[in-house]
Amino acid sequence: MRGKNNRYVILLDQDNGNAELARQQVSAVSRPDVANVYGDIYGANNSGFNASFALNGSLADAIANGHRIQAIIRYTSSNDGNSDYNDHWFDGVVLNQNVANMEKLQVSQAGIHVSGWHAADQALDRQYHYVILFDATTKKEISRQRVTLINRGDVERAYNNVYNSGKSGFSADFVMNDALRAALQNGDSIQVISRYTDDKNGDGNRVDYWFTPQAYNQNQAYLEDFSIYNGQLRVTGWHASDQSVVEPNQWIILLDSQTGREVARSKAITTKRNDVLAAYPNILNADNSGFVANFDIANTPGLRAAILAGHSLKAVARYSDDNGGEGHRSDYWFSAVQTPYSTQSAQELESFTINGNQIEASGWYADGRSVAAKAMYVILYDATTNRELGRQQIATADRERPDIASSNSSIANAGVSGFKASFAINNGSIMQALKNGDRLQVVARYTDDDQNGEGNYVQHFFDAQSFQSNNAYLDAFRVNSDGSIQVSGWHASNQTAGRPYHYVILYDATAGREITRKVAENVQRPDVQKAYPSVYNSLNSGFNINFASSATIQRAISEGHNLQVIDRYSATKDDNGDYVDYWFAPRQLAQ
Repeated sequence: MRGKNNRYVILLDQDNGNAELARQQVSAVSRPDVANVYGDIYGANNSGFNASFALNGSLADAIANGHRIQAIIRYTSSNDGNSDYNDHWFDGVVLNQNVANMEKLQVSQAGIHVSGWHAADQALDRQYHYVILFDATTKKEISRQRVTLINRGDVERAYNNVYNSGKSGFSADFVMNDALRAALQNGDSIQVISRYTDDKNGDGNRVDYWFTPQAYNQNQAYLEDFSIYNGQLRVTGWHASDQSVVEPNQWIILLDSQTGREVARSKAITTKRNDVLAAYPNILNADNSGFVANFDIANTPGLRAAILAGHSLKAVARYSDDNGGEGHRSDYWFSAVQTPYSTQSAQELESFTINGNQIEASGWYADGRSVAAKAMYVILYDATTNRELGRQQIATADRERPDIASSNSSIANAGVSGFKASFAINNGSIMQALKNGDRLQVVARYTDDDQNGEGNYVQHFFDAQSFQSNNAYLDAFRVNSDGSIQVSGWHASNQTAGRPYHYVILYDATAGREITRKVAENVQRPDVQKAYPSVYNSLNSGFNINFASSATIQRAISEGHNLQVIDRYSATKDDNGDYVDYWFAPRQLAQ
């Protein structure tokens, strides 16, 4: 510009009444490119300028406060640049670039580690750098930490026009405090704030960069095995949950699907699962998400009860901060209903009979639910009076039935399903049941009570059986040469149990009256026992009686009356009360 050979670059604060912030006299810089475009303008060839201003004083304050900075290029004839000048006012610029990057945000049981960089023009005059953890869900600060800036040449190369980009790195470690633990347990979103401030406590005038909040509420799981092996229910799979970093105890809980009640819980063994980490890299602690839990069925009452009741089960995978599995916790409820045992059953009563003074029952009962049983019992039941007569525990060694295991391979424990039990007839209630002719029944029971056979159980009632029997035969019924009558034969009946008094009665069927009776001594009859082995006391069922001649006997014979023999077992000595009779066919006897 003719006559104005001095040049100044002046900076103004547009937001403070265009107050001058700084000026600098500059030399002309050759710009042939400008001359080529504006060749008709005087001095275009030397119109360039270049000025650098120190970031201090009022200039630094204006930038720090986010004010618009306006540059003026001035041509003047005066040496101080304050008179005889021509100005060009460039548009105002706010120097407020604020860029950052979070390179690592790592959560562990110890706390949170963060690292990255933050470059901001307005960091000027804000010499304190803080990193702050913020709960974006509750809008509350968790913790803050003053950090030392780290040299970052890579950031400077990418953002050389941003103040302090060459020393913008940060790294901070936050220990696990109550607020951080609560935020993670609640699945809150956690946000990192990088702050430059002029206050040594981290408040005051500041410029912040709020990184994107990170929610820690992911919860995924998969059940891989739910099976019974050798009396153990084994549950395996994986459970990946963000909350696991603050709830380190891994539990598997079993629920009864029918009642909705918990039946068992086990502290799981945690296993390494790199496959889960590969599938869910964003879930905290996913590489340590595997679990193995074993439940000893025999020693877990609730589980025993559920299985013996034939109920299905559901599993819950839990992380907890409590050694008992309660406290703060994160659950995953598996939707699938599990029945890890067979509900099949099969059975057969192979023998149910009287042998001498014993009632014997033998057979087998296979039931998949027996995996939860501690013992097997056989119960003798009176189906007529609906009451138990006796029970007997069957030793495991006496239950071996390889034939049943072969024919019923799909039923657990079928190979130990056999039983053989004996009940003494001289037991008062059993004798009374036989005496009454009640129907008897065998019940096979699997139970978790190996002391008394009660508790939780599954059982099978075999068909009730009648033990009523009354068999007899008259071997001899004749008149002896001396006029006496000889009677012999046998009478076997289950109803003789409890009736120890044996009588033989001579009866005049024509006149309808008794002639005489005698106490009979039981005579052994091996032949009868062989023919009727399942009839009570059949071995001692024989009798041999001589009725001495009398006027009544002689008159009945001479008049051709039909005489009849009655064999009686009675509960009383007078034999007229509680008894069981066998009436042989009437006969006419010749003198």
